[in-house]
Amino acid sequence: MKKLFLLPLLIFSVTAMAQEVPAPESAKIYDNNGDGIGDSIVIVYSRGFRRDSLPNALVVRWSPTSTIVYGLGKIENNQYTNNGIGTQDNIHFWQDPNHYIKPGGLGYNINSRDNSVDGSVLELIKDTIILKGFFSHEVLTRSENGNIASWATFKIANGPFTNAAFTSSIEDKIPAIITRAVYAVDANGCGGSPASPCRDKVSLMFSEPVKIDPNASDATDEQIKNTFAYMLLGNGKISWNILKAEFLPLNMRYLNSGTMRPSEDGNDSIVLLSFDRWYSGSGNNSWTPMPGDSVKFAALGRYAGFTKNILVDLKGNAPNPNEFGRTIEGQKPGCPEPSLY
Repeated sequence: MKKLFLLPLLIFSVTAMAQEVPAPESAKIYDNNGDGIGDSIVIVYSRGFRRDSLPNALVVRWSPTSTIVYGLGKIENNQYTNNGIGTQDNIHFWQDPNHYIKPGGLGYNINSRDNSVDGSVLELIKDTIILKGFFSHEVLTRSENGNIASWATFKIANGPFTNAAFTSSIEDKIPAIITRAVYAVDANGCGGSPASPCRDKVSLMFSEPVKIDPNASDATDEQIKNTFAYMLLGNGKISWNILKAEFLPLNMRYLNSGTMRPSEDGNDSIVLLSFDRWYSGSGNNSWTPMPGDSVKFAALGRYAGFTKNILVDLKGNAPNPNEFGRTIEGQKPGCPEPSLY
């Protein structure tokens, strides 16, 4: 895999005369490990490849600051050509675990697809190429202009060989994640009992705006408040879970909408939560988040009692079950201010 930055490439308009050349029908980007950085792209082609027609190169633009190129193709006159690429070398390249072809249908593998395989058979096959890597240098869960270009060399009738790029936009399948969580302690004297609780505040910032899942428009206030999972390390918990009803935030307000529901105009990526916390002789009796604990979006199927997905990003992507989560920043109650000397 080669990395290039802001490389200008000449993209040809390919006519129907090249209809026998496999072209991308779709390209989707995923975040498998939940860190908010795209790490796999699945490209489905219009038809099956012949063994000598695999891409010269695949050019990926997801991050606006970089271009990533896969393939053995050489750049000549701003085109990726197949000059000097042996057929078997190209097959080996596209069988690497980080950039591999997944043959579709009928049990034909690439090595057996020579010119004896009729084109009508290849029309019935939808081959897939899967790319793995890091498609941005930082958290990037959405991109308005992500695209791929699949470069091929082919011959039209008895004409000369042509190099052309078949392009496709990249469909965003990366859910929003929490990028920062900040705790603020109640400055007033409080916390001795449920009658005089501390009102702690936690602010959550997301990688992109969220909205209510259209299938959850009837969600109750309790369900909306319980859209995050926590690892309450301060309470001795080392696993993720949603909060019990009695410890849900007393107040929840999205910064843009000013309500507990994110704005319908798609501009809400910060939510403010307030929790009641109190102490007794046995210590903290409230199972609420504190500095040093962790938080992430609650994902369907992971937590008892979480039976309905509530939040999605603007593309409709539900929370990632593998999201890393974020440590809650802030000063714990009763801790002295850090010394500067």
